[in-house]
Parts: sequence; structure tokens; C-alpha cells
Amino acid sequence: MLEMWPPSSIWLLWFSFGLTSVVIAVGGYFLLIYADAIADRIQLGRTWVGAVLLATVTSLPELIAAIGAVMADGPDMAAGNVLGSCAFNLSLVFLLDALYRERSVYSRASHSHVLSGSLSIILVGVLILCLALRVQDLDFNLGHVGVDTLFIFVFYGFAMRTLHRFGIQETTIPEEQEAKPGLSTEALITRYLIASVIVVLAGWSLPIIGREIVHIMGWNEAFVGTVLIAFTTSLPEMAVTLAAIRVGAVDLAFANVLGSNLFNIAILGISDLFYFKGPLLDAVQPIHQVTGLITIMMTGLVLVALVHNPKRRWFNTVSGLSLTILLLYILNTLVLFRGEGP
Repeated sequence: MLEMWPPSSIWLLWFSFGLTSVVIAVGGYFLLIYADAIADRIQLGRTWVGAVLLATVTSLPELIAAIGAVMADGPDMAAGNVLGSCAFNLSLVFLLDALYRERSVYSRASHSHVLSGSLSIILVGVLILCLALRVQDLDFNLGHVGVDTLFIFVFYGFAMRTLHRFGIQETTIPEEQEAKPGLSTEALITRYLIASVIVVLAGWSLPIIGREIVHIMGWNEAFVGTVLIAFTTSLPEMAVTLAAIRVGAVDLAFANVLGSNLFNIAILGISDLFYFKGPLLDAVQPIHQVTGLITIMMTGLVLVALVHNPKRRWFNTVSGLSLTILLLYILNTLVLFRGEGP
């Protein structure tokens, strides 16, 4: 497969991939800075800001990439991008725990994240159930859209309403952070929107680059979507995690990871609207159920760590729960890589 492409084209493609990654990462960093400042300015709980306001924007590359993938007739890349981003987001908890040196990062996080994490587990479980039913030809459709897509929308709306009502009741807990940008509220919102636009525009190129990588490298489309494209579209979440460590906004980081996973599953429903060949879930490989199940296990471990607050750290670096989360992500990557080619 590689012999059909000039070396210059291959290098240009990977350079484009790297440049897009950098742009998304930088945009994600500034999203965290301005979202944190907005949360302080208008006195909203960080759980709500991270799970809704920040998570929605950091997940926009996944949305753009998934829609672009289905319109380019790449349903497996769309599904892989969405579920792979969920798994990758959760692996960032390992990074958060490893880089937070004061003590266990879970001791600084609010138990309020158990709510968004539980809602995420339920929604991923709904998706896996829908995929399993379609394998057994137990499905109902409305035109080219599956009824299960509508159910995903309904539950996502319920989740957002629940988080909003919880956010109203939540009191913002002061954290030791750097001073926020000394700008007016209007200026903060404007800069937040500019960073959002940069992230979205960079996300447009990802499906095109991903499809070319599939053809050049001869890799499995599900693997490319779940690992490579999911990694790139999750760079805003990674940038947010690193920024959170720098400014001490641990709750924003956890809320963003768990909230992004809620929005990611909704993205799969949105993508179904743009796949005109039939229900999207009919066209994806059953192997995506593996990623869904591992995502549920990883989320469960995060919730256990938030409640249990493990004190022991392996080699004074990370807790055993965080290490298990990373190992599950690696396991998922290996399973997909050994899957069938495109």
C-alpha cells in the first residue's frame, strides 16, 4: 500500500496531522483558562461549567470529525472516533493523577462528579444495548434514522437537565489557583468563543486526514477512528487536563472528562442524521461494543477512586486504580489493532 504513495505525500500528510494536533491543543488550553474565569465571574459551579459549557466545546472536534466521516462514507471511523474519544478522555485521569504531585488528585475532586459519571455509564450502556439489538436484527427505524438515536437524544437531554439542576444547588468551592485574567465578562466570553472557533475549524480537517491515513497505511478503519482520530480530537481535553494541573482547577478537569463523554455519545446520534444510507448503527462493526464496555469499566474505576480516595501511590506516582484505567485503554487499543483491515 505504501508503494503507491510518494514519500513527500506521506510526510506532508503526517505534517498536516501534527499541525492540526498542535492547533487543537493550544485552543483547548485557552478554553480552560477562560472557562475557569467565566465560572468564577458568574458564580456557576465548576461541575456544571466543566460538564456542559467546557465539555461541549472541547468535544466539537469529535462532532465535526464524526459528521465529516459519515458524509465521506466512513461509519466505522465515526463510531470509532466517538467511542475512542470516550476511552481516551478517561485515560487522561491517569495523566492527571501522575502529574498532580501534592497528594492523590482524587482528594481534591468533588464527589459531585459521581453524578455525571453515572449518567455517562448509563448512556454508554444504552449505546451498547442498541448495537447488540441491531446485531440480532431487533431494530426500529424512522426513515434513515434509527429509533435508538432518538432515545439517545432524549436521555442526553435528561442528563443535561439533571446536571443543570444540580449545578444550581452546587456551591463553588474556592481552590488555590492563579489569578484569573483581569478582563471584563464580555471580553472573557469573546475570547472563549474565539478559542472555540479555532478548535472547531481545526477539527474540520481531521476526517480528510484520517481517510487518507487509512488508504496509505492500510490500517483498519475502526482502529484509525478509535485511536488516531480519537486521540487528535481529544487533544482539547488533554490540554484542559494539563492546564487544570497548572492552575489548580482539578474539578474542571474531572467535569470536562466525564461531561465530554456524555456529549460524545450524543454526537453518534447527531451523526446518524447525516448518514443517508440507513441507520448508522446498522453500518458499524460489532467490535465497537468492546470499546463501549471498556469505557464503562474505566468510568466505574474513576467513580470508585473519587469515592474511595486511594491513598497509596505506586512508586509515589499514581494510584493502582489510575494505573488500571490506563491498562484498560491499552487493552482496547490492542484489540482494535488486531481487528480486520478496512
